[in-house]
Amino acid sequence: MNIASNCRVVVFLFYNQYVISKVVSVEKLMPDSLGVIDSPYLHITEWESNLNYLPQFPGLYGSEYQELPRGRVLFDLNAQVFKVIMDESIFNKRKINLIKTSFGLGETTVKYYTDPH
Repeated sequence: MNIASNCRVVVFLFYNQYVISKVVSVEKLMPDSLGVIDSPYLHITEWESNLNYLPQFPGLYGSEYQELPRGRVLFDLNAQVFKVIMDESIFNKRKINLIKTSFGLGETTVKYYTDPH
């Protein structure tokens, strides 16, 4: 792989001005048959079973993950580009910059896509 060692693939949710995420290093994963590296984590599992928003946001206890805008960061090994797929409501410059900073994407090529979820 020709990528920075600090790069991550991620499942994330936005709550107010914060990113709630589950991150894994790209170097620890294998690409699928199309050459895409995706996080092994699921939004629903991290929210409902692992409660990864606690203790930082205890007021969210009992809420549903579908209530928050969410997305994922993937890596396309063949194109050597990260792909951020996210809810249209968070597709703005400030939140994109927060995503890039939070997940070590500052010096890499990133493409952004909206997802109806």
